Amino acid sequence: MIKKIVNRTKKKQILFESLLKEVKQAISDENLAQIFEILKRLHIADLADVIEGLRQAEKEKLVFSAGEFITAELLLNLQEAFRPQIIDLLGTQHFKESSPQLSNEDIFCLIQSFEEDVQQQFLEFLPVKRRKVIGLFLTYPEDSIGRCMSVDFIAVSREASVFQALEDAKRKTDLPENFAEFFVVDDKGHPIGVVFVKDVIAAPVSDNITKYMHTDIIPIDVNMKKEEATLIFNKYGIVRTPVLSPSGKIAGILRSDDILTIVSENLSSGILNVGGVSDSAQGTFWRGCFSRMRWIAVTVINASFSPLVIDFFQDIIQQVICLAILMPLVASIGGVVGIQSVSIIIKEMSEGTLLEKNFIKTTIRELLLGMVNGVVIGIALGCVVAAFWGSLKLGTVLSTAMFFSITWAAFIGSALPILCYKLGFDSAICSGPIVTTITDVSGFAIFLSLARLVLI
Repeated sequence: MIKKIVNRTKKKQILFESLLKEVKQAISDENLAQIFEILKRLHIADLADVIEGLRQAEKEKLVFSAGEFITAELLLNLQEAFRPQIIDLLGTQHFKESSPQLSNEDIFCLIQSFEEDVQQQFLEFLPVKRRKVIGLFLTYPEDSIGRCMSVDFIAVSREASVFQALEDAKRKTDLPENFAEFFVVDDKGHPIGVVFVKDVIAAPVSDNITKYMHTDIIPIDVNMKKEEATLIFNKYGIVRTPVLSPSGKIAGILRSDDILTIVSENLSSGILNVGGVSDSAQGTFWRGCFSRMRWIAVTVINASFSPLVIDFFQDIIQQVICLAILMPLVASIGGVVGIQSVSIIIKEMSEGTLLEKNFIKTTIRELLLGMVNGVVIGIALGCVVAAFWGSLKLGTVLSTAMFFSITWAAFIGSALPILCYKLGFDSAICSGPIVTTITDVSGFAIFLSLARLVLI
């Protein structure tokens, strides 16, 4: 199965590279007819990939020669870093006709990363009612559910009949594509239940809507963080739920596909953060350089302690040459154990299974696991080294150093992400730039200190 998936991926990559080459050739030949022919048969997402794969000069030629294909929907499909480039080339007025065709959520998703003046220009293209709705989105905290909820929903009074509810749906011009439910509200506009369209489509029209109402809804607050909402959806198996304003009225709804988008964004961001790389690294060349360089600098500063530690133990290293061979072994294994602990802690944090009341218990658990692994690995490697070099003392030093190094790495790998969380930093960043360098330096220090104590 995996082999088939890999083969399909390779075929798609080959086809895309062939397509990109074809587009580049048409641009080079300035064959406008061929460019139009190619772009007509492309899906909007594929066209976005093609534009991202072009060099700047080629991109400019394509954009200017085939401007009718460059719509607001295309901008939405482009990575955020490429959107300002297209706007700089064509100007915001180019998107005046295509912007209103996007849903409120898509428009908001498109403009939220723009500068304020560009946001206002895009909002001016929309009717006043939609402009107010999207403007409200921008007032919510950046990491809140209010930023990704949908406002396309139908709320009906609990006094309404089935006929009245269906008529409300017919009159609504901006009915969502995935419309499947009515939310029932009380006299104050607070949600009390949900009615699914499939349950009332053939029901007697005179029946009260509450006859078909499900009351097991779990409303969430508009200011709730996205990660918290994701955990609630996962825990209770929710497909859709109302989002409440501070007054308790329905401000919007959140669906499972919205949660899927949040999870996808978090996964991408998390993978980058583990290496100390932000999303900006996918942007311009210099932004990418700076984003990586700052965390490389942190690593360099931390790692600079390694040569100081080694220099401090030069006497013992010169007397026992094999120590220079064994030092990287201790440090590298400690680094691996540290990364393992960090990965476990971050995974538990993201799943919501690691709570503040469990922080100490979890750290102790990782410490004990490190001690057990340290004993097993230390004894095994110590025996091998003792037999190879014929020195029981050297084997004992390595075995003991491995035990302490692995135990320390397991502890620091679990405690540091928790500490960063308590201080308000991103815990994922710890694994790359910080944990590995700490375990390297401490591994050298532990091993060489024991060697000086036992071998001299």
